Amino acid sequence: MFEVRSERDLTRVEPIVRKCVSWALRYRWRSITVAAGAMPQSISHLPVYTPTPLRRWDLQLWQRVWDLGIHYADYGIAHPGAAGAAWRPMPSLRYTHDEVWWIYRWPQGKTDRPAMYDLCNALVVSDHWHPEGRDFSWGDHQIAARAEGVGGPGNASNWHAWATSHHLAQVIDQIQRSGHADLRSNL
Repeated sequence: MFEVRSERDLTRVEPIVRKCVSWALRYRWRSITVAAGAMPQSISHLPVYTPTPLRRWDLQLWQRVWDLGIHYADYGIAHPGAAGAAWRPMPSLRYTHDEVWWIYRWPQGKTDRPAMYDLCNALVVSDHWHPEGRDFSWGDHQIAARAEGVGGPGNASNWHAWATSHHLAQVIDQIQRSGHADLRSNL
């Protein structure tokens, strides 16, 4: 379903999903998966030094149509389109929580201390840091280490890997908590 980023998109896409699944159920598919993405193509318009929630509209789509017995898939912490041009972004994390992603953006200051350490510290002391903390996923372990000033600050590829690791663990945990674990996710 590509990009679903608003209530309007959900209202438009849900009947399409239901129609497509109805068609697919007439055949002997081993499984049916609906995938959608909700992350914007760019987060550069979001404020800095302030965690900003973005709704996980892709998850809400699945919650509306899970009664069809479909599998869940998403584009993780990325926009469903092609990646943009390579450039050096400011330190940022896209941290998946139950209904939102928390977007953290910290510009590099004039000090020698990399901003990623302060960004990670802000995340680990927040209300939306996972209760299992560093033990929740490999990515959470990496974030907690940076919050303590351990290890290098990483780069955009590292930040993406840390956030993706957390996202995968969060989605699995959410599906298990939802009581729909039998509707496996396609991660």
